[in-house]
Formats: sequence, C-alpha cells, structure tokens
Amino acid sequence: MYQNLQPGDSLFRKKGAIVHQGVYVIDGLVAHQGPLGIRIEPLEMFANGQQVWPRACPVPLTILLERLEQAVRDASPYNVISNNCEHLARFLQTGTRGSRQLAGSLAGGAIGLGLALANDHSPLEAAGFTCIGLFVGEYMARPRRRSVTR
Repeated sequence: MYQNLQPGDSLFRKKGAIVHQGVYVIDGLVAHQGPLGIRIEPLEMFANGQQVWPRACPVPLTILLERLEQAVRDASPYNVISNNCEHLARFLQTGTRGSRQLAGSLAGGAIGLGLALANDHSPLEAAGFTCIGLFVGEYMARPRRRSVTR
C-alpha cells in the first residue's frame, strides 16, 4: 500500500478554497499542521475524504525524523500567515520554513492592487483587482495534480 510514496514527499488535498499540505513519513503516516497543532496521522485521516495528490520530494528518513522531532519539540501555535501547514512541510523537506502558496497569493494581490491604483480605478474596482490577483497568485502556486496510487 502506498508503494510509490517516499519519505518526504509532499501530499496535497483541497481544504475549502485552499490546498492543505502534509509530508509523507513512512508506513502510510503523514505529518501535517493545522489549528490543532502538528499531527502525525494515517493518510486516510489526512485525506479527510478528499482526493490526495503527491509531489515527489524525497528526504532521507533519518533527516526527516530529526526535523519532525525538532518541529514537535519547538512547536509554536498555528498561524495562517507565519506558521501554517506549508511552513511545516517546507521545514521537514528543506530545513527552512516558508509558504509558496501564501507568497503567491500576497504577490498576486499586491500586483492587482497596484494595477488598479496606477490606472485610477475606484476603491471597489481596486478591491476587485486585488481579489483577482489573490486568486491568480494562489492558483499559480498550487502543485499540479497526480493521484496517489494505492
């Protein structure tokens, strides 16, 4: 079961309008972070009834487990901007924290707002451009889908 997944691979699923990310550990277990903190759960629980798609990012198991232990030990409260599921996944995979999805959304929103203000649009139009920019930025930062083979 889950033969094609390697320790460190990213796993993604929809969570409302956003994408939730976890990291495959071993033996069908996924590490991920949400409002309840860092959790290590079976893939089925992580999926929460949604389709899961992976992105290969293998990490040697010993390094992954060391980083996971450090993340749990040094855990700070969940924060959608500075400490979300993507921050944990990136830390487990690279040793640094960050959120490509959040950065893409903020950059897209800033570009949309800048275009609206530079072209002398009304505040309502500027808000519309900003929302479109946020959507485009978030969409561009999403991984491309490939279903998990069980």
